[in-house]
Amino acid sequence: MGFREGELIEQRLLQQKLFKRMEWFKDISVSAPLLEYQIFDKNIPILNIEHCGDHQYLYRLPKPSEIEKFAYDLHDQLSDKLKRKMDPMEIKISIETWIRDALLRAGVCRHNNLDEDVMRFIKNYDDIILSPDTNILLDCVITSVLLPRIKEKIDEDIKGCPNWILIAIPNLVMNEVERKAIRRYRRDDFSAKVGWPSLDGRIGQRALQEILELDTNINYKGVSIMTVGEIPQAFESFKEDQTRWDAEIRFQIKDFISRISFHKGAFFLTQDRINALMARAEGIQSLYLQKPEYEELIGKEMQNEDVGRVLYELAVTFGEINIKGICKLSIFWPEKHVSDWENSRVMINSTMI
Repeated sequence: MGFREGELIEQRLLQQKLFKRMEWFKDISVSAPLLEYQIFDKNIPILNIEHCGDHQYLYRLPKPSEIEKFAYDLHDQLSDKLKRKMDPMEIKISIETWIRDALLRAGVCRHNNLDEDVMRFIKNYDDIILSPDTNILLDCVITSVLLPRIKEKIDEDIKGCPNWILIAIPNLVMNEVERKAIRRYRRDDFSAKVGWPSLDGRIGQRALQEILELDTNINYKGVSIMTVGEIPQAFESFKEDQTRWDAEIRFQIKDFISRISFHKGAFFLTQDRINALMARAEGIQSLYLQKPEYEELIGKEMQNEDVGRVLYELAVTFGEINIKGICKLSIFWPEKHVSDWENSRVMINSTMI
């Protein structure tokens, strides 16, 4: 059960094949190019995976000091145009953010206040409505963090957890996801990868995959999904104004909830602190999910069984990843189909690198 160059592989099969290889290796290292900085011939280590037995995998991150050194070395290689635009510390923060967000999408780490500020509210209801902000869909928080935690907690005490959940996505959130999903590298910006989806494009398309997952996966029992609100006629006048855009999203949520007179739990879900505060000031129940800082994850015991999901999310984030001594994975190829996103497929670009 080896890897073939040019093969399209789903994350479950990837995991099975990788498990066979990890019987030979105690651990493997994963690295990636920084396509957002037009670097594709040099890779930064982004994760070390150790096989712990019983199909469990332990994940260790590079230290911030190692990322900082790489960022300064990388900055020296950038074109004069990019050097003027980018600071090495900004590059370091970007790399740490990308790794942290990929692990969130994989469900390996969770938000710091998940139980105290989120679960303790939704546990009071057996039926709830959740209206996600754009950042919730971009980080796949519902399927990777929230629904798994509800499943863990549902029988924990008398109150339990919701057994019916409606995901009400504001139309403006859908529009924002779509605008991100179509972003690609242009010839003037990055000729070596022209036509490839940029980071925004990849994450936007991953968010669309998240929506399809919520809509079609029969394993999410009691979960329904719908879009609410209309695109305002004045849309063109504020689509580049983030503050106004956030306000319009909150208006769509508030209008929807008031129209249906829902008497149980209805919440606006966001990872934006200011947006959560504004929602509460406007009379909307909001749940703010606080992401962990990268430094908090260093040395933390992060492990699961689903190494295929972790590698898939890293590939989405970085565009390509290299699994040392095994293969290179790519998230994009010219004939990629909707079904490839639905089935979480990646392409084997090369083997035994």
